[in-house]
Amino acid sequence: MNVSYIDKFIELIPDIAFFKNVQGKYIYFNDVFLNFVNKEKKDVINKTVFDFYSNENAIKCSANDKTILAQNKNKIYEEVFKKDNEDDQYFLITKKIIYDDEKNQLGLFCILKDITIKKQYEFIYEDNNLVLEYIAMHDNLTKVLDKIVHLAEERNNGSICSILLLDKKKQYLLGASSPSLPDFYKEAIDGIEIGEKVGSCGSATFKKERVIIENMDTHENWQPYLGLTQKANLHACWSEPIFSSKDEILGSFAIYNTIVKSPSDFELKLISSYAHLASIAIEKEYNNKLIKVKEQQVLEQTKITNKKLKIKADELSQLFDNALTGLMYITKDRVLIKGNQRLADILGYDNSEEMIGISMSQLHLSEDRFIEFGKTHFDSLKYKEKSNIEYQLQKKDGSSIWCELSGKVIDDRKDTEFDNSVLWVINDISKRKEFENKAQEKTKEIEQKNEQLKDVASKDYLTGLYNRIKSDKVLEYQLKYSKRYNNIFGAILIDIDFFKDVNDTYGHQVGDIVLCEFANLLQNTSRETDIVARWGGEEFLIVVKNINKESISSLAEKLRVRIESHEFFKVNHITASFGVAIYRENDTMNKIISRVDEALYKSKHVGRNTVSFV
Repeated sequence: MNVSYIDKFIELIPDIAFFKNVQGKYIYFNDVFLNFVNKEKKDVINKTVFDFYSNENAIKCSANDKTILAQNKNKIYEEVFKKDNEDDQYFLITKKIIYDDEKNQLGLFCILKDITIKKQYEFIYEDNNLVLEYIAMHDNLTKVLDKIVHLAEERNNGSICSILLLDKKKQYLLGASSPSLPDFYKEAIDGIEIGEKVGSCGSATFKKERVIIENMDTHENWQPYLGLTQKANLHACWSEPIFSSKDEILGSFAIYNTIVKSPSDFELKLISSYAHLASIAIEKEYNNKLIKVKEQQVLEQTKITNKKLKIKADELSQLFDNALTGLMYITKDRVLIKGNQRLADILGYDNSEEMIGISMSQLHLSEDRFIEFGKTHFDSLKYKEKSNIEYQLQKKDGSSIWCELSGKVIDDRKDTEFDNSVLWVINDISKRKEFENKAQEKTKEIEQKNEQLKDVASKDYLTGLYNRIKSDKVLEYQLKYSKRYNNIFGAILIDIDFFKDVNDTYGHQVGDIVLCEFANLLQNTSRETDIVARWGGEEFLIVVKNINKESISSLAEKLRVRIESHEFFKVNHITASFGVAIYRENDTMNKIISRVDEALYKSKHVGRNTVSFV
């Protein structure tokens, strides 16, 4: 393979691509690689990774190369590149050993595909799942918010994160979680009054919108607090307001940096994601407190009614009916004997009386799930005393809704009308599930786009045929297949005669029509098992499987005649020259390409519009 061919080939690759010899020196590379290392060609040729990568990245890269060469085995793996004060970059790296004709190692051909965006969405999805699971398993709001902050700081290396919550009067911000901030700073901002120009968090909470301040030292919002921020070595602060599911302001999530810095797109996605997770945790805490209070009130009220104060039944019923969460009593036979208005609202009924007498099978999506629910959860409640599950319940209109159910058995020692039944507390968690589904859909969307990009990278944009990169892979695969199974194949290289004259005379639009018409003719004439590709410019390559010398020559001559007699080509005096080569034992891709090239040159030399075989 000559140098000019390598240069042309490597520039066709849309990703970072380069070849380095066994000593680790860069010999060939494309412009994408030069842009990545921010160097000119003269500063890269014959240099190693230690000349322009950080020491950490260079040592890791060099060790991988040596291992691949020592094991004599190609490798595909993911790697992260760390840059000072910048987001990490993630790559899917393919490293292939290149040999000479005597099977001696020449070096490594490498392609680095940037998968940073895909990885970033994976990180967000992983963090969301981790935090949502943590929220489901922990009732302590401080621990949950600390978990969110620690995760955010891990994803934003070198940053300091905090969560501040509004007080009940919606006037002051109270410290909820900021484990990495200095104590003196936390004490100073705890209880600060919100306002339009109060730092980043006070402003974001007051204006109910994101506030990005890249330089706290010069921004007017931070001038009253300069002594505080400089002592804490804080120079940038980005704040995101935290909203409830009803769009009520709850507080703010903030990322501080010790340098002047603007957020990247990924960092903005993270800020929004972590603020939303904080909102879910806070609302769960608020709901849990209400549930615990109301549940305790219900149980205590029942006890007081029977043993002490004999509280009127209508007062207990009013407390039950006005609860802010869904409540229902279910008998041992799984029949609903009492529910409140909130339960009716969640399940789409007009009122709670409409639900009395409903079997639990009517609230489930299938009979199997109903049976499982009854056997597993009712019976186990006798021993566990309490059970928490997430479940899809069926609404009155037949649609389904995700709910969190918390159940407790009312045994006969309670001496109430609900003895030996189960009190279920139901919360609507459909919005949280919707968020999880959107995250999954986004991940699938990214994967689909990656697959589309792979397809685009293998096709010629004009004719729709395989391009040079894909046809090289087809040739390489066919060579391996033929060597293993002793299967003969051939290659036909076709060049449109005097194509330059067509472009010069009629223009490139006509030239493109000729190329497309030519591509259609080749595809329609070739067999279904043949691979037709646009080799470049006006050259086309056909890889012909399971064929001998006579039949491939016959196929080439058939194509030549079809082109010569084609009405469109005939009118425009367009012909084609053919070069044919057939697989020989111990052939390499370079050898068969060289022979088919030589055959085409021979056809051109003898006068064009002919077929030559080498």
